[in-house]
Amino acid sequence: MTPRAAKSIDVYRSTSQSSVVSETTNAYRALLHVSEATRQAIALWRDLPDRASVNLSESDELAVMALLDRMGVAIEARLASVSDAERFLAMP
Repeated sequence: MTPRAAKSIDVYRSTSQSSVVSETTNAYRALLHVSEATRQAIALWRDLPDRASVNLSESDELAVMALLDRMGVAIEARLASVSDAERFLAMP
């Protein structure tokens, strides 16, 4: 997460107690193009969002979801196709 995004989260949380802050993992994938590098970037987040959106069309969505779960970040599954929905329904 960029320092600007972390600062935005801090400012937003200080003014709004009832809203949820969400981040997408897709932005990191677009920048890094490598699954392991994406997970490494997410693992460095210090100012955690309340939840993160994970695209189920990502090749390593389960690893990203497991990482977010270990970090205590709620997960929002993003479904872009019927096959994404079928994978989502089959998840443990």
